[in-house]
Amino acid sequence: MYAALYGATRDAGTNGRGWYDRFSKRFTELAIRNAQIIEKNASPSRDFNLDETGFVQNIKTRKVIAVRGSKNFWSQNIEPGFHLTMVACVSADGFVVPPAFIIPGKRLNRGGLDACTISGTTTTTSEAGFMTTCIMREYIALFALAVPLPIKRPLILVLDEASSHMDASIDAAAATYGVRLVQLPTNASHLYHPLDVAVFRAVKTILKEQM
Repeated sequence: MYAALYGATRDAGTNGRGWYDRFSKRFTELAIRNAQIIEKNASPSRDFNLDETGFVQNIKTRKVIAVRGSKNFWSQNIEPGFHLTMVACVSADGFVVPPAFIIPGKRLNRGGLDACTISGTTTTTSEAGFMTTCIMREYIALFALAVPLPIKRPLILVLDEASSHMDASIDAAAATYGVRLVQLPTNASHLYHPLDVAVFRAVKTILKEQM
């Protein structure tokens, strides 16, 4: 890598530990990662994309027509009053894993569960309604069990490098259930992630129009 950036200076053979330590101090944005193996010509039925999106309360006001001189203006807002995270997962050949929803709080009420009519849906909670390492670890098991057994294992799960996805316990769960994790750079899924580009944007546009 150094030679690619600055040109080779001499043939010193294999770099030692001291060279690596000095290199790491100079380029703190770099880190060692285990190379991920992606099988060539893997069946699209084994290739899954996972992504999350949030739905939050919109507190922005909007213009309305009112009687001249009026001081108070009200408009009806039917958007949720809390943050809701939806976890979606689909395969390259179109198989859809039932979604998971994460809402803020410590426990679920029966009314909230009954309000969801999507078959196979999982609903859980976290302190702020966001994905956590614990929930992600449990989702790996739910994901593997939701995929029909005739589909060959291991399954390939493509997801971003959010902090909630990066934990040794998640890697262990994936290995246990026959899942290989392939991680994409975080904070850029809106540019290239299939679910973010083709699904979430469309869903939120439709919801905004209906609300």
